[in-house]
Amino acid sequence: MTKKLYATLFICSLFMSCSSSKHSDEAKQRAMLVAEELIKSDPNDEMKQQDIILKAKSAQSEYTLMGDSIAAKEFDIAFREYIEQHNDSLSAIMF
Repeated sequence: MTKKLYATLFICSLFMSCSSSKHSDEAKQRAMLVAEELIKSDPNDEMKQQDIILKAKSAQSEYTLMGDSIAAKEFDIAFREYIEQHNDSLSAIMF
């Protein structure tokens, strides 16, 4: 019984380690750059801010279109976390 449990745990950990995406790091970097651009933009220039948000959604969609749902999710998480960490008021409005 114990050997089966260890074998099952080993197989599960193997699958989890293989579930990373080859584009995840790139997606995180792009998300942080776009989030930084949004934070640095003039809060009174709503058109510019909407353009940056559209740019972010477009970048995230690229990963989805490549079939890399993990990278798309990593992009979303990194984008949100960056804004939450660096601009509370913008985070409250967006999320």
